[in-house]
Amino acid sequence: MTIISDRNHSNVLEEGTLRDIRAELPAVVSIVTTADNQGTPYGATVSSMVSLSLEPPLLLVCLESNSDTLAALEVGGGFVVNVASEEQQKTAFAFSKKGPEKFETTNWVLNSSGLPKLVDSAIVFDCVVTSLIQEGDHTIVVGHISNLEQSNEPRPLIYRHRKMHTSPTA
Repeated sequence: MTIISDRNHSNVLEEGTLRDIRAELPAVVSIVTTADNQGTPYGATVSSMVSLSLEPPLLLVCLESNSDTLAALEVGGGFVVNVASEEQQKTAFAFSKKGPEKFETTNWVLNSSGLPKLVDSAIVFDCVVTSLIQEGDHTIVVGHISNLEQSNEPRPLIYRHRKMHTSPTA
């Protein structure tokens, strides 16, 4: 296999063009939560979460490299991916903003690892950080899935055209 990489990172596209193209691609809305060494909760809404490997069970999320959530995650070593349900639109918007008050307006509990888990999420992945890779203005966080929970009828939120949408039914 040959891996081709342009480490020059020349700007071929204007930032606005790339944003417009990315807005066309539907993405599952997830909220990454974690805590620092003092137990202070942190969280951020992300649209870049994917399954990476079945064996071992790995997923990846991308966080802004300057985010408080990433800083807490780096110290604590664990995180939770809460796949937002249809009922969590307000929560997803709250966690897309900066500031600690987002946990004051949502229902959450501590999981068995002592990390914040959002109640009513469609799917919840408990993860342990296995690697961090900084690329551009984001950091790729790879996590080993240590536990998985799923609601009876998971209907995750979808982000497309810069708006939240409900999942289509089968």
